[in-house]
Amino acid sequence: AGNEVSIDRTAYQGHRLSSGGAHGGAILDGVLHFWGRNNKGQVGVGYTSSLSNEADGAHPTVPVALSAGANDFVSISLTQNVSIALDATGGVWAWGDGGDGQLGLGTPATDDAFDDEDRLAPEKITGLSNVVMISRGFDHTMALDASGNVWTWGSNGDGQIGDGTTDDRDVPVQVP
Repeated sequence: AGNEVSIDRTAYQGHRLSSGGAHGGAILDGVLHFWGRNNKGQVGVGYTSSLSNEADGAHPTVPVALSAGANDFVSISLTQNVSIALDATGGVWAWGDGGDGQLGLGTPATDDAFDDEDRLAPEKITGLSNVVMISRGFDHTMALDASGNVWTWGSNGDGQIGDGTTDDRDVPVQVP
């Protein structure tokens, strides 16, 4: 009948539900919810916990809503002790085990300071924008931006960062 309808939508490649080694996460109405093992802060509730020491606080056994700087998350990717999240503006957030720089929260500097600190709550990674997809490896992370660029950071002993070196990276580097 000559009628036309169109709609613009943004689709994200990724997951609104993911599981790590012993923790899980979900995105409900744009809000992060996490639960489970929290020995490195990977649940993001602001503290670490253990089964053997109740004084540390208990592992969250039910989903806990996280208050992070963004309120519209679209994708998560988890591994053993690390959580990564993507917000609707293309920002990437990380928390948990910072060993080998796998959180990407370092500061580009000339003083050779390497950030391998654990983070107990979500923190936004600087230097990344317009990201549309995130993925976690064993001890490294990858992100794809809207221009088709791939960014990686973390452990690089086997060249998994893709920058031609075997140097660990604590900040995102663009794969050539």
